[in-house]
Amino acid sequence: MGRSLRRRIDDIENCILQPIIPGSTKLDVSELPEPERKLFERALIIGENFDRIPDYVPSETSRKVMETTVERISLRVLDLFRSCFSGILSEGNKIADWMFTVRFYWFMHDITIMVKQFLEEQKIYDQKGKTWKQKEKEAHETVYKTWNHDLFTCESFTKFYRELTKAKEKHV
Repeated sequence: MGRSLRRRIDDIENCILQPIIPGSTKLDVSELPEPERKLFERALIIGENFDRIPDYVPSETSRKVMETTVERISLRVLDLFRSCFSGILSEGNKIADWMFTVRFYWFMHDITIMVKQFLEEQKIYDQKGKTWKQKEKEAHETVYKTWNHDLFTCESFTKFYRELTKAKEKHV
């Protein structure tokens, strides 16, 4: 690989790995609704147990609190991102806002499936004591049989939108 190409790849990698804005963005827990704030407070106590107690094994309830907390943080971050970008891109146009929002959540849906597939595949290839051919055979017999090859396609969007519409009809 030529030196200039290698340098350009390094520059791109550095841009991806470095935060665009120095410092970190903070979520002010005190500004959250009370039920959510209490959830975060419980999660902090559970997190402190991980730090203080060697070999701490959380209860099923504690695991559920941590999972719910991470889910809530994720939803808040996604909502913030969606709100900011939708406002910038749609300039107040409700149809453009709808298009951005649906496509954004479709992307998140498909990227989640893609990452899960990758992690399933990675578990097989990370196994010790097996040859590459054995790992490849196992991947083809298990993971790749259920692999979704339609991610980020028109078919994927159509399926996502149908599922979204059905879910919305159930809640009405």
